[in-house]
Amino acid sequence: MKIRWQARQSPPVVRGFSLLELLVVLAISAMLMLLATDGYAAVRARAARHEVRMALWRLAAAQETHRLQYGFYASRLAVAPSAATAATELASPTLPPAGWNFSLVAISEESWQVQAVAMNPDTDPVCAELRLDTTAMGFARAIDGSDTSRECWRR
Repeated sequence: MKIRWQARQSPPVVRGFSLLELLVVLAISAMLMLLATDGYAAVRARAARHEVRMALWRLAAAQETHRLQYGFYASRLAVAPSAATAATELASPTLPPAGWNFSLVAISEESWQVQAVAMNPDTDPVCAELRLDTTAMGFARAIDGSDTSRECWRR
C-alpha cells in the first residue's frame, strides 16, 4: 500500500478590506481626532491666558514707569501703543491680544489695578476676566462670577 501525498490547494488570495474592518478603523480614527481636538483647544486656551497675563505685566511695568516720570499713576490707557498724549494717559507698551479689552481701574495716589476682560467669554469661560494690582496680586473671575484666580494665574 502506497501513500500518496497530495499537495493541498492554497485558498484563493483575497485583496482589499472588508466593510467591517473599514468601519472599525474609521471609528478609532474619529475617537483619536476627538481627543486631539480637545487637547488642542486646551493648549490654545492656556496660550491665550499666558499672552493676556504677559500683557497685564507689561502694563503694570508701564504704570510704575509712569509714576517714576510724573509722580502719579496714569488714570487712562492711550488708545494707540504710541506715546501718550497727556500726562494722565498711559501708553500701552504693546498692542493687547486680540479679543480682550484692557483698562485701568481703581486708580488712586498709591495704587492701581489693570483689568483684561474677554470680549467673547465663551472662548475661555474659566478666565473671562483677569486683573493685576499694585501688589502684583493676580485675580481672575469666570463667566459665572466665581473666583478662579488660582487656576488662571498659576505659573
